Formats: sequence, structure tokens, C-alpha cells
Amino acid sequence: MKASGILVDAHRVTTRVLGVLEATDFITDFTDGSQYHKEEGALLEAMAAAGVPRDAEAVSRVAAAARGYANLLCQHIVKEDQILLPMAEQAIPRGEHDSVIEALDRVEPEDVRASVHAKYTALAEVLEREIAE
Repeated sequence: MKASGILVDAHRVTTRVLGVLEATDFITDFTDGSQYHKEEGALLEAMAAAGVPRDAEAVSRVAAAARGYANLLCQHIVKEDQILLPMAEQAIPRGEHDSVIEALDRVEPEDVRASVHAKYTALAEVLEREIAE
């Protein structure tokens, strides 16, 4: 496999998980909804009663930042897949591709990469099944 293929495979897993989070509206339903109400209705009330200054906007800002990060990451992946990786395939001489894979292996050994990839592919599959039900 080429180095670009390794990176594209990792992008696919990331995109799948982000897609599931978006499809389930995790941030809105869980973070803004369930988690926010627990924090606002119980924890932050008790902290405010104990004299800790209350910042009710913090949870909303975190949720907005998470949405922004997920959007930015998806755009980043598209640019890498459509522009950077094809450019790398053309720019790096054919005989040099093995050295790029060796460099990838130094950053993340192949067995570790395979294990991490399998773990998060399985997670994506579980999440996709959950939203399909």
C-alpha cells in the first residue's frame, strides 16, 4: 500500500465517526441537551451555592467549538484527499514511496496502526448500526 493509501484509510474512519456524530446529533442532543441540563441543573447550582462564579455559557461554547472542530476536520480531510495526497503521489519519485512508508512506520509502527485502525473501524461500525436501528 502507498503512504497516501494509509492516510486515506485513516481519513475514512475519521469521516465515518464524524458522520455518525452528526447523524445522531450527538452534540445537540447529548452535549447541549442531556449533559448541559445535568451540569446546569445540579452541579453548577451546587457550585454557585458554594460561592463559585457561574458561567452558563461555557457548555454552549464547548459544544459550538466541537461542532466547529468537526466541520474543520472534515474540510481538512477533503483537501488532503483531493489535493495534497494526489500532489504527493506525483511529486515524490516512485522509488521514494517506500521511504515515506518507513517514515510512517517510525511515527506509528504498522502493527500499532493496524490495531488502532481496526479499533476505530469497529467503533464506526457499531455507531453506524446504532443509528440505523
